[in-house]
Amino acid sequence: MKGTILFLLMSVSVISVSAQIFATTSSGKKVILNMDGTWKYADDSDSEKPCLRNHTGNLTVTNNTDIDIYFYYSTTGLFNVLVKAGTSKTISNIKCCPVNRDEQMQYYWVASLELVDNPIGIHRVEGIERGTFSITECKTEELEIGN
Repeated sequence: MKGTILFLLMSVSVISVSAQIFATTSSGKKVILNMDGTWKYADDSDSEKPCLRNHTGNLTVTNNTDIDIYFYYSTTGLFNVLVKAGTSKTISNIKCCPVNRDEQMQYYWVASLELVDNPIGIHRVEGIERGTFSITECKTEELEIGN
C-alpha cells in the first residue's frame, strides 16, 4: 500500500514538472513555458506590477534653481509640469516601452519660465536647460535642472 501511494505521488510530481519548462530570455528574464503554449515570468509578482502591465515609468524632476519653472517633456506630444524653485516633483505613469519591455523610451525636454500651450512653442522658448532623458519601466528616473 505504501509503495502504491509513493508511486502515485512520484508520478504526479513527474507529470507536473514535465508540464512546464523553465527558460531564460535573451534579456536574462526567467520565464515558465507551459505545454499549452502560454507562459509567465518566473517571478510572477514582478509581472503583476501596474507599471509593467501599463508600460509606464516615473520621473523625479529636481529644480535646483531659485525660480519656478515649467518642465516640458515629449515623445510625440507636449506635456508640462510646474516644478517650484528648490523642490522636486515626481511625474508618475509616463508612458514608455510600447513595443519591447526591455527598451527604454527616449524623451525630449526643456525647462522654461513660460507656460507654452502648443507643441510648436517648445522650439521658440528660451529654456533654462534642454536635452533628453530615458524612462525604464518600474524604476523612478531622476533629472536635475540647474546647478
